[in-house]
Amino acid sequence: MAYERYPHTLVFSKAGTESTLDGNGFIVAGAPGETVTEPCRFDDANGVGNSTVTGVDNETYRQAGTIYLPMSSLNIPERGMQVEVVDMFKGRVASTYRGQLHTSIKVY
Repeated sequence: MAYERYPHTLVFSKAGTESTLDGNGFIVAGAPGETVTEPCRFDDANGVGNSTVTGVDNETYRQAGTIYLPMSSLNIPERGMQVEVVDMFKGRVASTYRGQLHTSIKVY
């Protein structure tokens, strides 16, 4: 049996563009955000210590887990974005770290 390094799927939406006004004062609709999927590995932090993270609102939250992405991933969610690991987790990004072997994302 082979070991699958990134067995899960991360899904999030990139921010779209806002509506603007053209030269005549008419509203030009913004573009919707793009939905991104990336292979990942989710490590659940429940029951493992009491790690806390700081959210974008400067509140302290209990870390729910860490998501690992391969270095080849070009789409990395930003701090505060809503993310989902399919059938496992939904939450927000607390921080990201891009290392030599992978990218890690702390979530709450």
